[in-house]
Amino acid sequence: MFEQSSCFPKEANRINKHPLIVLGMHRSGTSMLAQWLTKCGFDMGKEMIGPGNGNSDGHFEDRQFYQLHKTILKANNQTYKVSKPISLNYSQDVASQAAALYDDRKDLDCWGWKDPRTCLTMDLWHKIIPSYNCIIVYRDYHQVVDSLFRRKHKAIQNFKNPIEQGIQKIKYQLFEQQAANHFLNVWIEYNRRILENRRRLNASNYIVIKESSLVDIDCMIFKYLNRQWNYRNTTFIPIDSIYKPHLMKRTTKEYAFAPRLIEKAEAIRSELAKLEHKTHLRMIRL
Repeated sequence: MFEQSSCFPKEANRINKHPLIVLGMHRSGTSMLAQWLTKCGFDMGKEMIGPGNGNSDGHFEDRQFYQLHKTILKANNQTYKVSKPISLNYSQDVASQAAALYDDRKDLDCWGWKDPRTCLTMDLWHKIIPSYNCIIVYRDYHQVVDSLFRRKHKAIQNFKNPIEQGIQKIKYQLFEQQAANHFLNVWIEYNRRILENRRRLNASNYIVIKESSLVDIDCMIFKYLNRQWNYRNTTFIPIDSIYKPHLMKRTTKEYAFAPRLIEKAEAIRSELAKLEHKTHLRMIRL
């Protein structure tokens, strides 16, 4: 761990106006990362989505990007739980809205956004934005699936209609195995698309971080953003100031995932881990 003072550059050079995009599957630490970036001085949105089920501190998502992504998925008869490779269609109106969002922000210093659905729509943004940087954050698929279940159970507990609440509880008890495999398929598809997008980028334009490492290498990450990517008008704030370890549950329920899905998930996890290792080597050279 670096001393905090070493996170600050000795002199300021050019400022980076290229957007910083946070890419990661739902329940993978993207909200914590975006909250930390906001604390450090990044402009992550004009109107943020507030607290909700599973994110008591807020989602730290720009409402306009969130709404656009929901519109895209709805037009393609999809929800955020995309579980297989599909090609999304973008209408001219949607493409114009996306371009307008970028044009409205492109002259800002140290700006970006976070919405896990961005993982599904990066082919659109890649065509619109001339240059951008990505922080890719990933989390163990066992933990993500377990977190999705816990969030769903919490949502069921909040149902006001006791009959509907009971039906939903029984449904998830009876079909837990199918739901677990579905959630794993969602994890696979999001991270597959993340890896697909990073192949469009130069290695210098993305870093890959495991969610559980964020609290240990926050200073290294900040130094990289500040010195390598020239996001200068920022101030290092330790991520400890927002980290809530009790919310990041590590011990999970054992789910009997389909072997073919485990094979796919492990291959993706392995590729992400290798990229994370390369990221670490780049960061320690600064």
